[in-house]
Amino acid sequence: MEPMRKPVDPDAREAVAAEVRSLMGRTRTSQKVLALAMGVGQSALSDRLTCKVAFDLDDLVTIARHFDVPVTALLPRTWDRVPPYLDLQLLHGQAGQLSFDDNGWSSASPRRSHLSPV
Repeated sequence: MEPMRKPVDPDAREAVAAEVRSLMGRTRTSQKVLALAMGVGQSALSDRLTCKVAFDLDDLVTIARHFDVPVTALLPRTWDRVPPYLDLQLLHGQAGQLSFDDNGWSSASPRRSHLSPV
């Protein structure tokens, strides 16, 4: 049996769970429905939502796909800096620097659209 790991950052675990609970509330999605989409039992989802177990990256990708949101929408918006143990560039799918403002995380090097002046 593998020993239990101590959480790296319990506040981050709670913040992610809070974001998932908030999204469930805004979309009126029950634990039963989300657990089914994730392929886990309702009690396993409940353990994640109450921070007994951390959401892993596979969970977050599945939840993001279910709600048709980017994975970064499930990360806390209140962080004022990128925690050193998270590589948001990989999660965000972009290279370059990320910045945080009132609208959340964004790329510091904005993409040019076909409407942007050159």
